[in-house]
Amino acid sequence: MAIADDSAAIWQRVIHFDEELSPAAARALLKLRFSERDHALMNELSAKARAGTLTPEEQSQLDTFERLGSLLDIVHSSARRAEEKAQEGWGRFALSAISIGRR
Repeated sequence: MAIADDSAAIWQRVIHFDEELSPAAARALLKLRFSERDHALMNELSAKARAGTLTPEEQSQLDTFERLGSLLDIVHSSARRAEEKAQEGWGRFALSAISIGRR
């Protein structure tokens, strides 16, 4: 029995943090990016793909960039959720402190 699964779904299962990310860890993960050189190369490869002139090696390289881009999206999404959760916690803390100060 063959099981169909795309790599993004697999990566989502792999990139699971057992504990909550600290705000500092989340910010560090959000800084992970492709370099300017890689962006330029991706643009070049994409243009060649649209023109239908990619070599098999270039197609493989473009596929790799796409998979890594999906991986970065998943990591960034997890980091943003961790930051939002931390901000919600601080918001509740601040409201509690305001309420206590009014008593």
